[in-house]
Amino acid sequence: MYYLDMRRVKKNTLGILCLLTLVLWFGSCATTEPIPSPAAEDPETVVPEDPDPHIPDESAIEEEPPEETVENDELSDDDIYIKTDDFVISTEMYETTFNEVEEFIAELNQIIADRDFQQWKGHLTDDYLEIHSDPGVLRERSESPVLRRNNIELRSLEDYFTWVVVPSRANARLDDLDFIGTDQVEAIMRVRDQGVILYQLKRVNDRWKIDVF
Repeated sequence: MYYLDMRRVKKNTLGILCLLTLVLWFGSCATTEPIPSPAAEDPETVVPEDPDPHIPDESAIEEEPPEETVENDELSDDDIYIKTDDFVISTEMYETTFNEVEEFIAELNQIIADRDFQQWKGHLTDDYLEIHSDPGVLRERSESPVLRRNNIELRSLEDYFTWVVVPSRANARLDDLDFIGTDQVEAIMRVRDQGVILYQLKRVNDRWKIDVF
């Protein structure tokens, strides 16, 4: 009986030892698995505390302000000299243009007083040259009472300069401007409270020239 009990004890002891060994082995495997760090979290769910400075928020982008320009609609009534459906002339522009045209007419007065046809010709637009060189136009001009009374017939642009321009424009004076456009004006001289058109002028390549409208 004692021999049988000892075999049973050994058998039970061996089973317990095997069970302990398995428990220890599984425990060691569980402790060797690394614990995930916070950095291993799903990046889509992590909101960075400091966003990338090189990728600005579109809502925070401010467009550069445009260059300051004075639009016609921004001019006050005191700043507007004339306003039409096609253009607006400010008081400042009127004054600047008046001064330019006044200087231009003073130059023309000297050229006309000197009877310098070639200098005068250089102050004409191509349209003016073409029209006042046309024989039909010259014949029509020759029908004026003054020329007919003096038996003068215009045959060339130079004749027109000598017999029409020199007698009537040598002492021209600018009193007012009538704007036809931003680059086209009529120079007005007042005679007995009546406005007389001295010249129709056009700005060409930033220079005023005598034109026909």
